[in-house]
Amino acid sequence: MSEQLMRKWTEGFAAADWDKVASTYADDVIGSDPTGSTYEGKEANLENDKGWRSTFSDFNFDFKTFHTSGNTTAVEFEITATMTGEMQMPDGSKIPATGKSVEMNGCQVAEFEDGKMTKSADLLFLGGGSNVNSDREKYAIFSEFYPQINNDLDLKISARFEKIGDESSFDPKISLKKYVSNNLILRGSLGTSFAMPSLGQLYSANTSLGNVSGIFIRVSKVGDPDLKPQSSTNSNFGISMFVGAGPVSYTHLTLPTNREV
Repeated sequence: MSEQLMRKWTEGFAAADWDKVASTYADDVIGSDPTGSTYEGKEANLENDKGWRSTFSDFNFDFKTFHTSGNTTAVEFEITATMTGEMQMPDGSKIPATGKSVEMNGCQVAEFEDGKMTKSADLLFLGGGSNVNSDREKYAIFSEFYPQINNDLDLKISARFEKIGDESSFDPKISLKKYVSNNLILRGSLGTSFAMPSLGQLYSANTSLGNVSGIFIRVSKVGDPDLKPQSSTNSNFGISMFVGAGPVSYTHLTLPTNREV
């Protein structure tokens, strides 16, 4: 009986058939959702169910195993869905919709009395994430120029133009090497660079268990499609000295990086 009621609940949830879901609940049912929040009573649990269901479309349960002991049943399943709505978090923040298909492993544990669910713990989003299926075009042009100055000074001028998706950058670089003597060389460079966030950083979404002070909680990580590229201005200064049988070298490198958010 408890397995049948569990199937009835998941079928109702997947189809957003709230009359079917409500028929499985006792009036004083106590439930908890994947965020750890607790809800008391049939109406409170139904409203929470509706909130979770509105986050996803194309919801499908694939049952794996049922485990029953007395009046308690646990079911393991896999879920496929599309995240087309916002996900409300306990602190009031919202995880934005990604529009991506997600595959998740889940588990629900419930207690039943007199043919009704009296307690329920949902671990629907214990682990899983979205497969990033996206692409972007990338173009780059690079050039180098070695002007002849004199025998004691090497100069290199280079530049790179790069376009990735809708973002582009022009990054020049100048490098100098001064031969002070047969035993001493000074060198330095100054330039800029550009780096785009990966497709995973832009569009991925996954949920996993995290350990915070010995307590396991569900941690959701969602990409930000509005994430901007990194840019940096890089300077380098070095000294090479030849002492005795071999060289002695010192290099100072600075790489300040800025990201527009």
